[in-house]
Parts: sequence; structure tokens; C-alpha cells
Amino acid sequence: MFTYDIFIEEIRELLREGKELRNSKQRDQDPKFRKWRLKLEDAIKKIKGQGFEINCRSSYRTFSGDDHGYNIPTEEDLNNSYNQELEDTLNELGLIVEHFDKYGITKIKVEKSTNLEPGHIPTILELWLAMKVHHGWKAISAILVFFGLIIVSSYQLGKFIESNSQLKLNEKSVTQTKVENTSNNAMNSDN
Repeated sequence: MFTYDIFIEEIRELLREGKELRNSKQRDQDPKFRKWRLKLEDAIKKIKGQGFEINCRSSYRTFSGDDHGYNIPTEEDLNNSYNQELEDTLNELGLIVEHFDKYGITKIKVEKSTNLEPGHIPTILELWLAMKVHHGWKAISAILVFFGLIIVSSYQLGKFIESNSQLKLNEKSVTQTKVENTSNNAMNSDN
């Protein structure tokens, strides 16, 4: 069984191996680096699968140095980017080990339980909390929903104002017609 203690031992070994990968001429194409990264991602996936929260963003890093936009990076730029991303990952792994040495096993991330009884209709909040989406996407979707509600509300308010102004015009024309009828009747009675 893959325990947290085994995970920490693997991380210690990956830290030692990772330090040897600094300044690699092949950078992310180095077979040693590729094997190291696969082992790291596998260990993190296994421990996260058991509910542990691990603060390592290595899966989001490219290690290739292709983050220079439209500029054509020099060999030095590519090496610097690779080394920086490798160093950031090694720092994160070092903090995981340091935290374990100081505090022991971290707490397991507690998932909010959802009521999945037959016939239960989940609320919007329950659906929101159950989403397995990065918090950034949740924030973006919340903003889009907010602006969508503003647009719909504005449209409804416009329709309401339009119908009220139409109603006032109708009332004004009815009043004007009554005044004209009254004055016509008064003129007819004078004749």
C-alpha cells in the first residue's frame, strides 16, 4: 500500500535526483528528466488519490522554456526557464519534506459530503461545491453568471419601462380624447 511515509521517501529520492538534473543540455528532452518527472507525477497522483492535499504545481509547468510569447528565445533563455521551473519544483518538494519532518503526516483534505439519496434534488450550492473544477474557473463562471443576470435584468427593466411609457401615452391620448369630446359636446349644445 502506498502510504504517506512511502510518498515522503519517494520525494526525498526525487529531490536528490532532481538536483542532478540542473543545467541539463537537453532540458525537458533529457531521458533522465522525463523519467524523473513521470515518477514525480505518479507519486503525487497516488497520494492525492488517497485524499491528501499536496502543494506542488509541477504538472502545470512545461520545463521547456517555451513561455517567451512571440519572442524567439535564445539558448540561454531556454536554459534559464528550464532551471527556474526545475528549481521551483525542487523548492516545493523540499517544503513538503520539511513540513513532514516538522509536523508529521498532513491532514487529509475533507470532501464536503453531498446528499445523494434517491429523490433528492440538489441545490445550486450543492452542485457548485461538488464541481471538480479549479477555483479559478469557478470564479470566472460566477462572474459570467453575475453579468448574465445584469443583462437579463436590464432587458426586463427596459421592457417594463417601455410598457409603462406606452401605458402613459395611451392614458394621455384617452384623456385628450375625453377633453376633445367634452369640448365638442359643449360646442354642439351651444348651437
